[in-house]
Amino acid sequence: MSVTSPVCLQLLPSWCTAATELVHGRERRRKRTSGSGFPQPLITGQESATRLIVVAVGWFLLAEAVPAAVSFFRFATGFVRGLSKGASQLQIPTTLSHLLTMVGAFGLAIVLLYAASIRGRIVGGGDRRVGLGVAPIARLPIIIGLSTVAVLYVAVIEFVIYKYRPDLFFQSSSVPLWIALLNSFGIILLAPLAEELFFRGWLWTGLREHWGVLPTGLMTAVMWLLPHLGRGIGTVVLLLFPALILTIARQVGKSVRATIFIHAIYNLGSYPLIVLFLRLFQN
Repeated sequence: MSVTSPVCLQLLPSWCTAATELVHGRERRRKRTSGSGFPQPLITGQESATRLIVVAVGWFLLAEAVPAAVSFFRFATGFVRGLSKGASQLQIPTTLSHLLTMVGAFGLAIVLLYAASIRGRIVGGGDRRVGLGVAPIARLPIIIGLSTVAVLYVAVIEFVIYKYRPDLFFQSSSVPLWIALLNSFGIILLAPLAEELFFRGWLWTGLREHWGVLPTGLMTAVMWLLPHLGRGIGTVVLLLFPALILTIARQVGKSVRATIFIHAIYNLGSYPLIVLFLRLFQN
């Protein structure tokens, strides 16, 4: 047994909880309608904060299974191609590598959206919009101000990268245009929608039933940041300020729409969009 086995055993209950919701989702949808035809809550009674966190971890592990499967396929493909060419290292075309990475990211986002749909109805007592925190944005001028700050922040980061690490700035400018377009769609639209509805949607709504604003904001921010560790600790450090902005926007705006908007605006000014413009200019 490997040294990571105790960690896996600790995460197993949360994974099983999410898997159970996934498998029995259709049965619940059949049972949630009474004889009067009105939707009924999927779970009666309030869920504890611990259960909400465990379920969130379980669902995210299920979502991560998609890019993990894609990564395994990429490794197997590269290994077979390497053997066929007598090479000692993996052989996989760059375009195929970009495509597989994008497929994994899209799959993860779709699972998160599906999980948010299920959990939103549960947390909302049968009303998905309430559970997800979908409501008109309050204090719109403040939200616009926060989005402006987010845009300025990402612009400064991109300028610093361009100035001091042009190799990183232009490293993905050679990807095909159609991949750049799809990748931009995922990063600018799909990722903000999936991540915000999951972390600052149903999870925020559920935790606020037990905790105050500060612990709820801290927990949702930490859970949002942890998956980005795969891109390096530097990425997580750079995302601390956006996490703070999104937390403030969720509380001030009283709606997940505020965080979706700011998240999308932030990603709009990020490096992938610059890559898209570079590709359009080159063509």
